[in-house]
This record gives sequence, C-alpha cells and structure tokens, in this order.
Amino acid sequence: MTWLLCALALLTSLLIRSAGIALVGGLAAWLAVSWLTDRRAAGGRLRIFLPMVVAAMLAQAAWMHWVAAHEFIEWPIGGYPRSYVSQLSVKSGNDPELGAASLVDIPPRVVKNLTERVTGLVSLLAWPGWINPVWSSPMLAVPLILILIGLGGSLWPSGGRVTEWYFLGHEAMYLLWPWDLEMRFLLPIVPLAGLYLWRGGRRLLGWAARRPRRTGAWTALLALPAATHAGISAWRTESMQLTVAAAFWALLALVGLAAASMHGMRLRAAVERLPWPVLVSALSAAGLLLFTAEVGLGIAREARLGRDNLAFDLTARATYPDVEAGRWLRAHTADSAIVMARQVDVVYHYSGRQVIWFPPISDPGPLMEGIRKYGVQLIVINERTWSYWLPPEEDCFAALARAHPTAFRLVAEGPRFRIFEVIARE
Repeated sequence: MTWLLCALALLTSLLIRSAGIALVGGLAAWLAVSWLTDRRAAGGRLRIFLPMVVAAMLAQAAWMHWVAAHEFIEWPIGGYPRSYVSQLSVKSGNDPELGAASLVDIPPRVVKNLTERVTGLVSLLAWPGWINPVWSSPMLAVPLILILIGLGGSLWPSGGRVTEWYFLGHEAMYLLWPWDLEMRFLLPIVPLAGLYLWRGGRRLLGWAARRPRRTGAWTALLALPAATHAGISAWRTESMQLTVAAAFWALLALVGLAAASMHGMRLRAAVERLPWPVLVSALSAAGLLLFTAEVGLGIAREARLGRDNLAFDLTARATYPDVEAGRWLRAHTADSAIVMARQVDVVYHYSGRQVIWFPPISDPGPLMEGIRKYGVQLIVINERTWSYWLPPEEDCFAALARAHPTAFRLVAEGPRFRIFEVIARE
C-alpha cells in the first residue's frame, strides 16, 4: 500500500509540471549514482523506486505525445502557449518577437537567471529590500558560495540523496528557462537552498578552524578581485550598497592576508588561544537573534498582507482596467460577442464573453489576419504601467491602427482602458 501511494504521488506530481519533472529526474539520477557509490544499497533502491520512475517517465512521454498531436497554434509566435521544449527555444518568453535562441544566447541566459534566483532567495530569507544585482555584492556572492559548498559536501563522497539531485535538476532546468523570475519558480526549492546554505557555512567554519592559513589565502584570493570590482562599480554607479560591499571585501581580504602570512605554528597557537567557548556562545546568540529577527519580520510582513487582504481594494490593482472593460462589455454587448484582450481570464470572468488572447505581436499583418480568422468584434486595450508581455498591447494596437486606420472605432474609454470595435474585417 505504501509503495502504491508513493507511486501515485510521483505520478500526480507531474501535474505540477516543472517541479514534478525535476523530481522524476532527481530520482533517476539518484538511482544511477547509487549504483556507482553503494552497490548494496542500490539494489534495494532500484527494486523500490525504478518501477515508479519508469511509470512516471512513460506517463510524461504519453502526455507530451498527446499534447504534440493535439496542439492548437492560435498565433504565429514562439514560446507560450506551446510546449516547454518550444518555450526553451526562444530568446525570451516574455518578449517572443526577439525570435529563436541560439547557443550564443544560453550563457547570458544562465547568468541572468542565476542572478535573479540568488537575489530572489536572499530577498525571501533575509533582505526584503532592493539588492544590487552585481556579483561583487556579498548578498549575492556569499549565499551562492555557501550553497555550492553545502551542496558539494552533501554530494561528496556519498553521492547524496534524492533531495540533492532534485535540487540540481530543478535548478538546471530553471537556469535555462527563458522567462523573467517569478517567485513561484523559486518557492519549491527555498527550504533546500536554506539547508545547503547552513551546511556550507558550517563546513566553511570547520575548514577555517582546521586549516586557517589555507583558508586565509583562499579568502584573500577571492576577496581582493571582489573588492576591486565592487569599488569600480560603486564609483561608476554611486551606489552606497556597492560602496559597503567594497569595504566588506577589502576588510575580508586583509583578514585573509594576515592569516595566510602568519607562520603555521604561530597561527595555530593564536587560533588555539582564542576563547572559543565565548566565540561560539556569541555566534550562537547572534544566530538566535538573527533568526528571531527574521521570524519577527516574516510575521510582520504576513500580518501586513493579511491587513491588505481584509481591506482589499480592487481598484488599486493593475488588472482593474480589465475589470472595468469586462463589466462594460457585459452591459453593452451581445452574449455572442467575440473579444480580444491581453488579460484573457479577467476579461472573460467579468464580461462572460468569448475572449481571444491579444498576443504580443507588433506586426499588423498577422494581427489583422488573426482578427479576421477568429471573427474578433471588440479589442480591449489596457494602458499598463508595467507589462508582463512585450510589446505591450497598446504598442501592438498602435501599429495595427496605423496600418488599418479605418478598421477600428473607439466605443468605450476609462481612466486606463479603451475598447475598440472592429468595423472592417474584410
């Protein structure tokens, strides 16, 4: 019964797509590595987990085949809403007009995604404010280094557990993901990232205690270029955050150089003379204080969100113009009206009309062809302050209206929305 429940849970996890696929891949990698590192344990693991992995892979393959056979291409653009493989092939999922990606685009994408993911992790765990996305910032470099050390220590020499391979698979997939970061892409692995962060810090302190000179040399070797880069970046951008970062790295480099230059016996004696019980107590107290502060800040942020939800103001939301447009459509159009809008779900909910997605296409040709093909009668334009899709619909419609100046008529207008009737579909 337990095996059946686990198999069912694994198959069900595929419904959450990327996280589920990463779990299946992590299980497969864990079984393969187990066969290389611990044959005795690998046999039992294969008997238990291999049938689950095979069943999950077959289910995923069947689903991908069905989707490919029944795929409906609404608009001639790459990426969404096509398959994940198709989405990986574009330069930017948010701006599909940039076209297909090449191998040259992959390294910048990985660097961008890594920067965004570390920044997002730090903002969730410790720093809710803005973080300068420069790798000489300690708020990016230090967490990444500690996570890599903690993850490496968890993998070597035992080969790790399924959690490590799930984490690796999940992150490898999202480092190649062509979309801007959304917190939902990060949340599944935040607990594991926090675990490896802690393990990396503990391992680094252990190294420093056992090999202080070598640790000091490596610290200086890493800190000096980081201090130089942060200093140059601070001078160019006049960023106080990077100025503090340069000072942090410079101080760390001085400490590392001092430790590396001392004679081994003198350094070891100096390390042994340190009041370790007092230092450990101070560090423990500081850690407890930091943890308490983080919990307090988290509770305060949740309470603020709760208050906002209790006093929910729909008019202040970015999608409210779509709400107004939907309500106008419900009151002033026939039930059979066909509408084109960027925010399909909101406009459909409030209008009750058939809604065609307004794609991020600035070329008037394909847009007008789609309007004719789907019999679009009305077009909703939300004048957004920030657009998830690029180009924004108002830019796309402006190009369309310039190409077909007599094809549209303004029939409704609000503070941040306009509705146009299509009066010439021939």
